[in-house]
Amino acid sequence: MIPWQSALRWAQAALSTLSRSRRMEGSAIDRRVDGILLGLARRLEHERRATGRRTHHAEERHREGERPTRKAV
Repeated sequence: MIPWQSALRWAQAALSTLSRSRRMEGSAIDRRVDGILLGLARRLEHERRATGRRTHHAEERHREGERPTRKAV
C-alpha cells in the first residue's frame, strides 16, 4: 500500500463528483478544483505529520487498522 493511497482515493472521488456536475460554470469549477487540491494537500500533510509523531507501537497499530479510532465517540 502506498502511504498516500487514502488521500488519492478521496481526491479521485471528489473529482468524479465534479465530472458528473454539468451545471457548474467555469469559475465555480475553478473554485471546486482549488478546494479539492487544498483538501488533498491537507490530507497529505496530516498523514505525514501524524506518522512523525507516532511511536513505533502506535505506527504498527495504525497500519493494522483493527482499531477504528476515527469512529470512536
